[in-house]
Amino acid sequence: MHRIHHHIVRIPRIVRFGFVGVTCAVVQLVCLFGFIKLGMDKQVANITAIIIATEANILLSRQITWLDRRVPGIPIHQDWHAVIAHHVLLGCTLVINEAMFALTSSHQPYLLAAMCGIAAAAVANYTGSNYMIFRAHSAAVPRLQSPLPSIADSPRRVLVPVRNDRTHSGIR
Repeated sequence: MHRIHHHIVRIPRIVRFGFVGVTCAVVQLVCLFGFIKLGMDKQVANITAIIIATEANILLSRQITWLDRRVPGIPIHQDWHAVIAHHVLLGCTLVINEAMFALTSSHQPYLLAAMCGIAAAAVANYTGSNYMIFRAHSAAVPRLQSPLPSIADSPRRVLVPVRNDRTHSGIR
């Protein structure tokens, strides 16, 4: 598995983002088409399709697009902070996606309107993911090591200064 990760990380991030985005766009468009063929309202069908595509996006983004920016030492299934933050971000992009769909679906075919929404939301998704959710971790920057031993490395000895009252009170 690590060999696959090594090869994935070598692909430029924008290409990985595009691959995941196109894959999730196809998921959304296929779901939208199917829901409308089943007689669902266009707006409800689009929101439902966006939610399904959003979950696919979260899984694929974490495994492909942002693979090299996961928190070191935390397995992907235990990084709940990033999972919740990614859901919040994609909830915001859902609003952008649906707003664009609502504005354009009365003037053009619904699949083209959905593509306009996907394109508008993609910009917010990449920006938010890059700068907020999967930002580079400072742990990747090596810390300088001091040549002097640390206090934590020394034995636990405590020196307590004691004041001799006789010398300071004038009694000799």
